[in-house]
Amino acid sequence: MGTGAQRVSERRGRYLLALGAVVALGVWGVRQTGALSGVEASAPQSAVCHVASGLQIPAMPYDPASGRDRNAPRPLTEASRCSVCGMYVARHPRWAAQLIQADGGARFFDSPLDLVRYQATLGAAASVSTDAAVVRRYVTDYEGGGWVPAEAAFFVVDADVLGPMRGPDVPAFASEASARAFTQAHGGAVLRFDALVASLPAH
Repeated sequence: MGTGAQRVSERRGRYLLALGAVVALGVWGVRQTGALSGVEASAPQSAVCHVASGLQIPAMPYDPASGRDRNAPRPLTEASRCSVCGMYVARHPRWAAQLIQADGGARFFDSPLDLVRYQATLGAAASVSTDAAVVRRYVTDYEGGGWVPAEAAFFVVDADVLGPMRGPDVPAFASEASARAFTQAHGGAVLRFDALVASLPAH
């Protein structure tokens, strides 16, 4: 029989394993549920962030009465949700991104990284309709705000900043000078959009 200290250590190990199993089952359950509860759907201030699996976030349809160009970026609202994780995008406006579909619908993302991830999934799907094809991509200028076409932006990868999901992310800048100044303070490297897409692993 082991010493008291060994028995405590063994019990602690069993507890941690059990706790890990409970957490894993909880995450699996969220992935499988996907549907938004009535409370979550009506409470934009909720901190709940859903994962992508099974989650259906509809595109914001184009409103001709707005007088806005069909392919222009759309303003964020409290109800705007990330099409990858379900996060309320307006909670982190300096990271926000969006794409415009061929049918005029807009999809929002809590960061440029999630926009790229969504497009990678979209491109791999054989059942995507022509209406859902991407015609424009916009990211937010991390420094000054405002929408910037993704192809015109400068992205910083591998910096020491955390994105909305509290993990490594990719801030976007309207000018190369701003992006390079950011790397002086936070590290990382500057990439254009096509290079950013090519640098990420396939999903």
